[in-house]
Amino acid sequence: MCGIAGVFPRRPSAAEPSRARAEAMANALAQCRPDGSGVWGEAEVGLALAHRRLAVIDLSPGGAQPMRSACGRYAITYNGELYDYRDHRAALRAHGVDVPGESDTAVLLVALAAWGVEAALSRVDAMFAFALWDGPRRTLWLARDHAGIKPLYCCQCADGTILFSSELRALEAAGGLSGAIDPESAFLFLRLGRVPSPRAILAGVHQVPPGGLLRIPLARTMSHTRWFDIVALARDTPRAALSPDEAAEAVDAVLEPSVRRLLAALLRASSERFWNTTVGWLPGAPRRPGETLSKVARVLAARHLDEAYGRLAAVDGAPPLPTGLPEEPLLRFRAANAVGYLPDDVLTKVDRAVRRAALKVRVPILSPAMIRLAFSLALALLVRADGGKAVLRDALARHLPRHLFEREKTGFSPPLAAWLRGPLRGWAADLLHATRLRTSGFVDPARLDAAWALHGAGRDCSARLWPALMLSASLEARAAR
Repeated sequence: MCGIAGVFPRRPSAAEPSRARAEAMANALAQCRPDGSGVWGEAEVGLALAHRRLAVIDLSPGGAQPMRSACGRYAITYNGELYDYRDHRAALRAHGVDVPGESDTAVLLVALAAWGVEAALSRVDAMFAFALWDGPRRTLWLARDHAGIKPLYCCQCADGTILFSSELRALEAAGGLSGAIDPESAFLFLRLGRVPSPRAILAGVHQVPPGGLLRIPLARTMSHTRWFDIVALARDTPRAALSPDEAAEAVDAVLEPSVRRLLAALLRASSERFWNTTVGWLPGAPRRPGETLSKVARVLAARHLDEAYGRLAAVDGAPPLPTGLPEEPLLRFRAANAVGYLPDDVLTKVDRAVRRAALKVRVPILSPAMIRLAFSLALALLVRADGGKAVLRDALARHLPRHLFEREKTGFSPPLAAWLRGPLRGWAADLLHATRLRTSGFVDPARLDAAWALHGAGRDCSARLWPALMLSASLEARAAR
């Protein structure tokens, strides 16, 4: 993934101070982004946009950022991937709009200029966080993708300057922040294991929420809207009258184009050796995740899928659908998870993990079309007597034998309970007894000691201990800077 950052004083200002701050922010984003760095500024307003590049689609210098539009009106710094950029390139060219270069960034920039910001975002299948500068209107736009796959943080300094970045460390590098940990965010992190959007762990910093769009003019009040609102979508989407077979077919029809664009070539070229060497052992885990993936790869890599399916499949009958389940509470729960736990916990951890290895992870099941479809399906199509994710399992059964996936879930969660009693015990004890943590006011030392003792005695308290360990490690690292 790329890294983005910027400084917008929102007043006539010398360009050099903002540019120097943006360069410091770009340097803070350098880790595992080896393919380039750039800073662009609008001297009249002191605006500076920064970018650190991890090239994926267009490896040439033509994909370098920040990128300016051919007309000179717009400039963008962008992190993400426009999955259907070839389709939009063709649509733009069909209407006489040329798209220079080969990068998806160029397509997105031209689409934003041609269709307008909100209209363009409503048409794309993408993950992104970006800042777009509209020169003639002296307006900065900050946008985050529909599901919160890519992070975007912003803050307003005491002098009114707006700072934004895809990482908190870049905001600190710019200066102007206290750098203090926000107490309420720390308490929420210790309780939930995540910092709920729009909060951030640093005082004065906020996350742009999933589907969020900030319009920041030079001289007028900034405004915040949702170009994609999952909660409203869940509330207002009428339930579709589909049978289980029709629902599975609809899921397949929506998911197939995303998988085809992102993963089909990888899966069909993959071998058992790929899965077994890519998905490694987790010490203490009950089963190797790759053992099932290698079997799936053999089926998907087969030249004649029907023949492979015939060799492996055992036909299963679908159980009857239950009735009388509480649909509205579950609908609200699903929507809350989609805008809370999913982006704030799962997607955040994935993004930070792959960033360390200069990788990109795609999530085709989170396309806007799939989200819309998911909230149109009745509860009976999602949960059955044989378990949840019913319609996904039915859709998958159109391609794979059920015995490859109708099994106990095996995730990638590390076995923290065993590690904290074993190889990480000494490390954990030191952090839990660190003076900075115990005097921070964020934890009750007596309750922390009790949880640690209970864990050592055999009760699994890892979910309570791990956030405290991460907070303590952060406090120690910040003190050592």
